[in-house]
Amino acid sequence: MPKVLIVDDEPGISAAFGCFLAADGHAVRTAATADEALRLVEAEPPDIALLDIRMPGTDGMTLLQEVRKVSPETKVMMVSAYINHAIRDRTARLGAPCLQKPVNLFALRTCVNNLLASSAA
Repeated sequence: MPKVLIVDDEPGISAAFGCFLAADGHAVRTAATADEALRLVEAEPPDIALLDIRMPGTDGMTLLQEVRKVSPETKVMMVSAYINHAIRDRTARLGAPCLQKPVNLFALRTCVNNLLASSAA
């Protein structure tokens, strides 16, 4: 069962993504802050970490780099309501696909499945 960590400071988003991905057979954990997320990654690295870019305290781009240090095998994807060309370029260079909020759940499923397939290859 693939493990997914959802990191978003909006509980409703974490719950919606979590329910959807759990229904697809993923083991889902959530975190509301970067610090909480790093503790979870250190304790049990997820297969995929889904990170909000804008969060209070440590932002998602910084968290992406920290997750990669702690768990290089974890695939990362970014989500945000505030995406522009520069952010898409930056996340692409870091190997993290980016989805814009509001996220189409079927696009989320496709992105997660693609990341899992790339892990298996």
